Amino acid sequence: MWYVYIIEAKNGELYTGITTDVKRRVKQHQVGRGSRFMKIFGLKKLLYQEKASTRSQALKREAQIKSWPRKKKLALVEGKIKMPKVKTSTSQGQRKNPARRPIVIIGLGEIGGVFARGFLKKGCPVYPVTRETNPADIAKVVPDPGAVVVAVGEKDFDPLLKKLPKSWYRRLILVQNELLPRDWKAHGIINPTVISVWFEKKHPLDYKILIPSPVYGPQSGVVASALSSLNIPCRILRNEGELLFELVVKNLYILTINIAGLKTGGSVGELWERQESFARDVAGDILDVQFWLIKRQLNREALIEAMLRAFDADPQHKCMGRMALERLKRAIARADEAGLKVKTLRELHPQKSRFFTL
Repeated sequence: MWYVYIIEAKNGELYTGITTDVKRRVKQHQVGRGSRFMKIFGLKKLLYQEKASTRSQALKREAQIKSWPRKKKLALVEGKIKMPKVKTSTSQGQRKNPARRPIVIIGLGEIGGVFARGFLKKGCPVYPVTRETNPADIAKVVPDPGAVVVAVGEKDFDPLLKKLPKSWYRRLILVQNELLPRDWKAHGIINPTVISVWFEKKHPLDYKILIPSPVYGPQSGVVASALSSLNIPCRILRNEGELLFELVVKNLYILTINIAGLKTGGSVGELWERQESFARDVAGDILDVQFWLIKRQLNREALIEAMLRAFDADPQHKCMGRMALERLKRAIARADEAGLKVKTLRELHPQKSRFFTL
């Protein structure tokens, strides 16, 4: 059994979380464990808890409550409102039974395979597009698909968009790491559906959910419906500003754990617990680059706090991935283009750092 709970911090803020054992979780929060928020602000008292039959349902409910204003959360605590049924999507044109039109999946790796399973479970025919397949050939067979999911590797993303049939643009669902609006706008794509995936899939294991995946765009309801068939929670965003924030959060998470991991190794929990100052320096440099890419500033602390929620969701996640060094080099190249110092990132470069043997 899972539980969703609301805690009041010593600064008066309300914190919502999930756990399988509320008493144990409260004890962890009391000593500053289990949440970076609680470590910083401290626990005052437990206000509320409710049951959820699965982790997926608990995550959906957590996301729903977190989206509420303080007044509504307190009304729930005080029993003044009934608990509404948790929904994975309630806007952007989602229907109870989306039309079973053919779905094109470009890239059938681990993540693409999860999307294929979701759509197949909803009864939609799926047309796979692999590296050996020309999208234009599939477009002749499926000129007006219900959705076109782009889930290729990072190196293949830009070349693929260059040869993608324009008739598919309005049906696009982009699934990619290190993704920003400039990446699709460079190809004349105006309003795609974009999902920031917060579940992972590694062979031979099944998918693992960290937190609900935010999604925005005309096909967001279709995405949420397909993934909900696998009990993967989504959170539909309200506007492009929210999407931009979530994309930067995901980039910050991926780049921080990979690049910092080049030095520290270990898990994300250990990274922040033992090397917080260093991790913040890495994150600060990454945000400098991200802000240059998006041509605007966002709230740094809000972004870091959002990243730490993902840390808390899977503290045992390993830091350094196989593309860590490549991500570092790409970040430095972009910093060079922008004229940014990014001192910590440059110190980690193999040619300058004692942490590498060339």
